[in-house]
Amino acid sequence: MKIVLTGANGFIGRNVKECLSPKHEIVCLSHKQIDLTDASAVLAFLEHEKPDAVIHAAAKPGHRKATDRENLTQINLAMFVALFEGAKRCGAKKFIHFGSGSEFDMLSRPLQNVKEEEIGQVIPHDETGFPRYVENKLLTAANYGYNLRCFGVFGKYEDYTLRFISNAVCKALLSLPITIREDKTFSFLSVWDLCRLVERFLINDLPCGDYNAVPTETVTMREIVRQILAETESSSSLTVEGCGYDYTGSNQKLLSVLPDFTFTPFKQSLCDLIAYYKTIINTIEKESL
Repeated sequence: MKIVLTGANGFIGRNVKECLSPKHEIVCLSHKQIDLTDASAVLAFLEHEKPDAVIHAAAKPGHRKATDRENLTQINLAMFVALFEGAKRCGAKKFIHFGSGSEFDMLSRPLQNVKEEEIGQVIPHDETGFPRYVENKLLTAANYGYNLRCFGVFGKYEDYTLRFISNAVCKALLSLPITIREDKTFSFLSVWDLCRLVERFLINDLPCGDYNAVPTETVTMREIVRQILAETESSSSLTVEGCGYDYTGSNQKLLSVLPDFTFTPFKQSLCDLIAYYKTIINTIEKESL
């Protein structure tokens, strides 16, 4: 299968490329090649490549380390529309997009085992959730493509200076103190399981629409750190300052179309990540943690 992939240098895109490359032809499309907000340029590229599928993993970041947070909503929506419409018009059989639990509005309320049909009960207004909400509405209304909605993804290649699990692993390995500002429960999915889901959606004829890409197992941030400290035998201290809103989703719809899919136990995925960081711990910038 020939696949056009955006965001191949990012955390999720890099893992998707690594996972799918042995079996599929991956054509990476970056903003350096063409302006991904330019629908005409994107369509011309896709018509030239004639892919069987398009996987959209690129996004303009809005996290605290982002150097440019201007026009986040406009740019992310423009990229989505350009790729989504381009994929349809060039005849791509599959379109896969990575959504977020923020589509349910994660800022004003806890999200506890939320289901896909609850979308729209509260409309997010922040620059993370609102564009994702609109993207999901466009995708489901068109009955074309898949929105794999994540409530926390972790694994190798993520930014250890920002992402909670990798940051805690690195701190534990370096015997640095670990602080949790707001303890909460997550539906954390290993990036390897996300890649496995992507391949299943690529090769199977599944109903179009949105799916919560979450495991059945949930875990609190406090539990995660305790597991990390135990597995690394670290002397790092743990401080928990408060509690925040839970962030979990139901996978009932996902498992209704993929009943044989098995998720990797969280502890196993965490141990794999710890093993990865042990091999590169000498490259970790301690002062950035």
